[in-house]
Amino acid sequence: VDTISAGDPIIGTLYLIVTYGIIGGAGIGFAYVCPIAALVKWFPDKKGTITGIAVAGFGAGALIFGYVEQYLLSLYNVPTTANIGTPFLILGIVYLVLIMIGSQVLVNPPEGWLPAGYTPVVTTVHEKGENCMPGDMIRTSTFWLLWLMFVLAATAGLMTLGNVKSAALAIDATADAVILVGVMSLLNAAGRIVWGAVSDKLGRENTMILMFSILALGMFAFAWMSLISITWYAVMGIASLIGFCFGGNFALFPSATADFFGSKNVGKNYGVMFTAYGIAGITGAFVAGPIVDATGSYFMAFVVTGILAIIAVIITFVLRLKLKKA
Repeated sequence: VDTISAGDPIIGTLYLIVTYGIIGGAGIGFAYVCPIAALVKWFPDKKGTITGIAVAGFGAGALIFGYVEQYLLSLYNVPTTANIGTPFLILGIVYLVLIMIGSQVLVNPPEGWLPAGYTPVVTTVHEKGENCMPGDMIRTSTFWLLWLMFVLAATAGLMTLGNVKSAALAIDATADAVILVGVMSLLNAAGRIVWGAVSDKLGRENTMILMFSILALGMFAFAWMSLISITWYAVMGIASLIGFCFGGNFALFPSATADFFGSKNVGKNYGVMFTAYGIAGITGAFVAGPIVDATGSYFMAFVVTGILAIIAVIITFVLRLKLKKA
């Protein structure tokens, strides 16, 4: 960035926005939904489970390559040397090779393919059924209810992820941030698989109600802990519970999108649904920053996000009633 900007902070910022933000973000977005779209077609009877496994792999990749990136940065003594671009070049080549290899086995099943002994249940809420496209989907109230639920639940999770280290240290100055974040990340990945599998058994709406309720309890528990003297191990337990529920969003909403709007175009449809996560990234920051600055505590920030999780529960009940009447 310094080479391109020649020390100009405006040019440097714009360069990061274009490369890291727009190009990198678009690349992740394009690739993220492809495995999900293919897998729900191969496993229509286990949409939640298989989606959970796929997105757990996505999270595990970030965790593993985080250590690889740190190793490369240390190896090339970044940023104190002129080799600042070398680690990124190496990672780019590795990513390119691995993605190209993986893409060769990513194919859709034959038209009309179904697992042996599986009889599909018609669950689409749109008259076009499996042929529902994003333009059709966004005209339904079901989409907007799901989208809003995703925003609210993800806001609570992202607020916690973004502030868990500082919040934990404010509660217990001896908190080990590395262990805290590591355990929370593992529970985040586990939640994607577990909640996805549970949703295949209990149904998407029932599982969402259960998950959002636990998430709300976790947020209120974190708020309470911010007012008392307690060990950071308790903080880690609640933070991990929140991470466990947060991870479930990435299994439940793709599979719910496939249930309600068909598996044929789920890649396109979930791409639109996933914009809720982008909005949550903004709202999560706004919930924490101004409230903590104004009050000097994380108490009210966690209370607000707990209320948001409760609203998500209420909206899920509304969705379930709507689907029963349809």
